[in-house]
This record gives sequence, structure tokens and C-alpha cells, in this order.
Amino acid sequence: MAATAISVIKAASATLDDLAYQGAADVPVAGGGTVRMMKFTAASLTLAGGVTASVTQAGGGGRRAVTALTTSPSLAFSGSVVLYATQLSGCLGPLCVTLTPGNAVAVLLRLAAGVTGALTITLTRVTTHQPLVIAGALQAGALKIGFG
Repeated sequence: MAATAISVIKAASATLDDLAYQGAADVPVAGGGTVRMMKFTAASLTLAGGVTASVTQAGGGGRRAVTALTTSPSLAFSGSVVLYATQLSGCLGPLCVTLTPGNAVAVLLRLAAGVTGALTITLTRVTTHQPLVIAGALQAGALKIGFG
């Protein structure tokens, strides 16, 4: 289930082993409704280089919004990884792309021209909006959690 809070993960790089795009999915949102997201599967997903995850919950009843900030040098997900996201941006060499549920197929086909099946890619300057990751395991280095 997707959160109602606004979340963004940024990293200097992301390596996705055996990446496969599964299409767009309507993911249930906490509190009701759905959100259209891209669905990817991978054997593993490793984020490196100053990983920052911010989650901002809107204030209500006159309260201000609160942002939780989690940082780590790296985050490594493994064991049947499933990644949902509303937007995924990054650079593959000199080619920088932004994937959304509406354009993901066309962009991925261009990136993977001539490649069949699942592929392993490393993106740099990565930003993921509304990420939802399901995995068998997570390893983090020097994890810090605070509020901004």
C-alpha cells in the first residue's frame, strides 16, 4: 500500500540487477483510492553515494508539515525486489531520462535496444518519487534518521 506522505529517494547511483519492467499498476493508497505507479522487479537494488530519503507528511488543523529525513552511505535491497514509483530519474552514461507510468515503455525500449530479457543497469544522479520497495532483505550503512 502506498503512503499518503510525499516521499523522495536520492542517490549518486543505483544498480539494478536483472531489472525487468512489469508495466503500470494502480497501487492502493492508505486512506483510500489508488495511485498509478511503474512496477519493476529485480534480483537486487543497490543505492550508493549519499542516499537520502525524505518523507513529508502534510500538516492538518493548523499544524505545519513534518519531514523525516533518513540518510545512509548505501542501501542494498536483495531477495526478489519489487520497486513501485510514480517517477524515476537518472542518467545512463550521458543519457539522462525521467520515467513515468506514461512514458516508461518507450524510454526503456530505447535504453535497452538490442537487449532481450532482464538487464543490469547502473544509473547515476538518481531521484525516485513515491518509492515503494518490497524485498527479502535490506542492508544499510551508518543509517541516520532525523526530522527537518
